[in-house]
Amino acid sequence: MNCGQNHHLFHVILHTYGSWLPGDPKGFRAVKHKKHCEGDWKNPPPNGLHNGLLNYSQSISNPVVSLNIAQRRIVAEAIADNLNHQGAKISICSVSEQHAHLLGEFPIDEVHYKPQINQYMQRCKTWAAKRLRDADEWGGGTLWAQGSKVVRINDRRHWDNVYAYIKRHVNEHAYIYQCL
Repeated sequence: MNCGQNHHLFHVILHTYGSWLPGDPKGFRAVKHKKHCEGDWKNPPPNGLHNGLLNYSQSISNPVVSLNIAQRRIVAEAIADNLNHQGAKISICSVSEQHAHLLGEFPIDEVHYKPQINQYMQRCKTWAAKRLRDADEWGGGTLWAQGSKVVRINDRRHWDNVYAYIKRHVNEHAYIYQCL
């Protein structure tokens, strides 16, 4: 959905470090599809299919990062503040224990939007980690998983559905930051 010259709406999803590893029972995707995985989060693979890969992934990773309630508030506000500072307009942001969702309008080139939004989000992730450290809510280490999932919003109905979906994350004790 175009919001004006070079402004477009997107749903962006971030994960904390270690929250979705190769072999995860929710399903997974290997980088450049080096390993095929049956199913996805909507239709997960059969139980135990990738237990060996998951055990290996966990053995070489640091512990999963889980955000407490106070940390969720700091992260949501940091993401919204940083994106607004970068010229994006955030409608809603939710931060749960191990992931975040946001719906926003980004001033970007519509052709190559994924790398541009990933740059925005990398700056947000860095800023959120700094804000947690400044508040003595984070001892250091890796806070975020690499990358983000970016979904372009197609029309008003899509926007309304995503907005409601993000708002429902309050049911999993997410901190909700709303700007509209």
